[in-house]
Amino acid sequence: MAYFSLTNNAIAWGQVRLRGGWRNVIITIGTCAVLVVGLILLCIRVQFAPFKDILYGWTMALLGVQIAWTMLAACGGIQSGIRRDVDAKIIESHRLMPISDMAAVLGYIVGSSSQAMVGAGLTLIIGMVTATAAGIGAINWLAANGILLVFAVVCSTAIAMLSFQSKGAFAAMIALLSLGVVSGGVVFAVLPGLTLLCAPAIGNNIFGIIERGIAWNWTYLLSFCMQFVFAGLFFLAAARKFRRDYVPAFGWALGIALLLAWVVLSVSGILAWPQISSRALRGVAVDARTQIIASTIGTMLLALVPISSAAWQENNSRRRRALRDPAWARQPASPEIITVLASLIVLLVPLSTVPRLRLPLDGTIACAVGLFAGMMCVRFLLGMLYLIRRPTLLIVGFWLVCAWAGPPVLDAIRYQFMWERGVNAPQVTALTGFGPVGLMMAVSGVGVPSPWMGAALQILTAAVMSWLYRLMCRPRPVVAKAPSIQL
Repeated sequence: MAYFSLTNNAIAWGQVRLRGGWRNVIITIGTCAVLVVGLILLCIRVQFAPFKDILYGWTMALLGVQIAWTMLAACGGIQSGIRRDVDAKIIESHRLMPISDMAAVLGYIVGSSSQAMVGAGLTLIIGMVTATAAGIGAINWLAANGILLVFAVVCSTAIAMLSFQSKGAFAAMIALLSLGVVSGGVVFAVLPGLTLLCAPAIGNNIFGIIERGIAWNWTYLLSFCMQFVFAGLFFLAAARKFRRDYVPAFGWALGIALLLAWVVLSVSGILAWPQISSRALRGVAVDARTQIIASTIGTMLLALVPISSAAWQENNSRRRRALRDPAWARQPASPEIITVLASLIVLLVPLSTVPRLRLPLDGTIACAVGLFAGMMCVRFLLGMLYLIRRPTLLIVGFWLVCAWAGPPVLDAIRYQFMWERGVNAPQVTALTGFGPVGLMMAVSGVGVPSPWMGAALQILTAAVMSWLYRLMCRPRPVVAKAPSIQL
């Protein structure tokens, strides 16, 4: 535990020193705070609006500054600090230090975001004064900042985990958040679990909390609990990547835990959508069936994390046994068992939410069988790619587009083509059920005809993929060459 504290964390100290030390941090942030206070006093002096209106506007502006400190400056600093050490190979010397992996990640998070956190602390004090003077109340200001801070912890741990693997972690986070805003909230509406995870967007959102106050209910408590769960999982994954950069961030156990957490989040979000729906999203028309289908597809994609990790561990164990590595005596978990377990967890989303939509029994069984087979196809594909050491992300992505999304898209194109020519054709045919996504639509009551045809196709594909994988795993006989005779 001594190595986990911040008082003697060498990495945190080094990150602060790289930013000029505490003296430079305090001088820089203090100067910014003086400028902000000066601008507020200048606006009050000019009196272009009533006193309380001026301070109310500045309180809202300071909340925007808090978002910039906690989400942009802090997360950007964390990525910069980690990538600097990874690219310069300094992290290899850090791994030899007498410091635990969790303490190292904590040092990166705290040390790299120190400047932003000092700025957020000063902004919190200034905002408390302006909120009290504007008649808003310090409680509302503190509540909005507390909700934002908890969400910032989740984003910081996620950025730390992704920064050990990629240079575009911060850009990916900004792109995801921007997608939710640019789409007019459609992304958050069709994925209620994502809305529940983003506590600042729940209900009246944090700007509405300052204006109208906060109505505490069980959704905020659930959101806080799930945010801490996700932050802990991201933190443990980042610690794994710090200690061994060649292993997946999420092992199969961490991946299963992440999948279970997302299922709880998605089911809770779907059932509690009227309570968590943001004021900006209440104009977005979305029904429960769309939310169930989208959440189930998202869960299927997330299920690939533990499946991929189990396939990698199996291939890594095979290689090390072939090299007779004495340090590798563990038998890895069976990827087939992990795949079945992940598929069962995926089924919890529709089974927990669809009964009110009169779930058909035939569609349920077909969906379960087709989902197991479809996941097995990806499992064997990953195993083959790890065997031949080919880029997995691009090839698996191409497979998912063709095998999962292809049948429903082709069926939609067929219907559009027939509709433009005035032909009265069915909107959905058996073609939609030829992929796992179409089977998810069947289990949600869309009315896919003959879902067992799609399930049979998935079983046949999984059998072929299994045969190819076993064929590639078969050891090749070594043919001894006859010795050449030198004359």
